[in-house]
Amino acid sequence: MYLICENEEVLQRFVGENSFLDAAIERYVVGNDSEGVVVDVHFRMRPKSKWPKVLLRFSCCDHYAICGEGERHFYCVSHLKLFTTDVGKFYASFDPYNVDSVISEKDNDVIHAGRIRAYKV
Repeated sequence: MYLICENEEVLQRFVGENSFLDAAIERYVVGNDSEGVVVDVHFRMRPKSKWPKVLLRFSCCDHYAICGEGERHFYCVSHLKLFTTDVGKFYASFDPYNVDSVISEKDNDVIHAGRIRAYKV
């Protein structure tokens, strides 16, 4: 596994053919490291992506809410929110209520983090 990019650069590099849209979420892993809560999201990217499999590691998380039900827990991402908040943290929703860059209580599969890194796996 090697680091592709981190923080704001993740928002800039994962667009177009490398977008997380149409990528398949294969698994979520939640744990701790020296900085606190970490949420790893493993993706199988779309066929034209530069990277076939990508791990997004959200660290310094102050909130996460991942919902799932049986086989339907893992899915292709058809809509996505991934942006920097007004306080400089990262917000992700892989099942958003709408696709604007506004946090909504109706968003699902949500992560708030202080740092984000993308790795090729």
